[in-house]
Amino acid sequence: MACKILVVCLLVLGCESSVRAPASHAGDPAWIAETLGCVVRTLVAQANLGDKPYSTIESSLSDLDKSPTSHDRAAQLANAVAAASEATGEDRLRVAPALVVALASVSLADLGRPADARRLAERAAAGLSGLPEIDRATVRYLAAPVLARSGDPARALAVAGDDPLAIANLAIGIARAGDQARARQLLAPLHPSLDRRGHALHGQLAAAEVWAGDLAAARRLVAAEPGVAGLETSYWVAEAATASHHPEARAVVDQAIVEARRMATSSTSGEADSALLVWSELVWLRDAIGGPEAAVIRTQLDDWLVGGDGEVRRGLCPLNAVRALAAGMPAEADRLAGTLVTALQRMLIAEARGDHGAALDALAQHQRERAQIDQRTLAASPEVARGGIEVAEVQLWLALASAKPPPAIAARFRALVCR
Repeated sequence: MACKILVVCLLVLGCESSVRAPASHAGDPAWIAETLGCVVRTLVAQANLGDKPYSTIESSLSDLDKSPTSHDRAAQLANAVAAASEATGEDRLRVAPALVVALASVSLADLGRPADARRLAERAAAGLSGLPEIDRATVRYLAAPVLARSGDPARALAVAGDDPLAIANLAIGIARAGDQARARQLLAPLHPSLDRRGHALHGQLAAAEVWAGDLAAARRLVAAEPGVAGLETSYWVAEAATASHHPEARAVVDQAIVEARRMATSSTSGEADSALLVWSELVWLRDAIGGPEAAVIRTQLDDWLVGGDGEVRRGLCPLNAVRALAAGMPAEADRLAGTLVTALQRMLIAEARGDHGAALDALAQHQRERAQIDQRTLAASPEVARGGIEVAEVQLWLALASAKPPPAIAARFRALVCR
């Protein structure tokens, strides 16, 4: 899971946690609808994907491992897709695959629109039969809790089927709808199958137990896994405690941060990198909780990031610079930004600061650099080149989608992307 956290965090601007308010739809829906199509077409042209217009976006923004962070990144795209649907009579969603529709249903549920969320969840579920098994599992996982939260637990159970990850996520939806006792009934049969199902179910089940009101059971699941695996499960517990406003959320997050910091600064290289990824995500949760200690905790992470070398440390600097800005710590953002060397990283920070012009300058430079790299890679290995397409255009589009860009900025974005 930890490696996928890094990939998704580095790909998507903002990396909002689910405990944050959902992205606003206050932007310009007509602009979103227009540019959504051209962003997709640009990615299709780059990746030579033929009739799969959304596959590059999906593979970049959704990871089928069900990690607790990747869903939140994908939901940012779903927010923008949902906004586009409002301006176009859902024309965009009619051609989108079930996975994107399911993501949009989750987004709309989080925005307090249960009827719209249920309608899209039903549409996603109706397309299950035509999907590959891995996509069916993902749609079940996403759509079932939306249906539960919209007041149809029987239909939610039918959509979840016998997939344990979907059932655990459904239990969260049922608990969020107010029926913790029913949620615990669903979770009880999953515990005996943990050894057969592996690490992914540990984390999902631990999170579900928190939502169902049994923090002690979640802590036992953390204790049952040694090393980094237990640390990753502790993130699921911390995220669920924070999102559910559990009275012990601050203590749960702080305890997990202490362990993550210890492992990141003292373990062997592989474990240290994995622990550092979890540490970074836990600090983002701590930012959301707030309090005077939050700034100290973020500074400790940033000290470690700028004080050493390594791919993971360097990769987490732009992400945490953006997060420091969001946490109201511009000096920390400047300190982290001083380590950034690529045009893509500069684009992320400029857009986070609201400097659209500088972000577009960086995107243009990134496109030039990428064209040179792609040509060399294409000559050496066509398959690798097609599989490694960057999504800088989508990153910037996501940022602009939540604001109404000035006409000059919108025109320049279209000139760079809609070609």
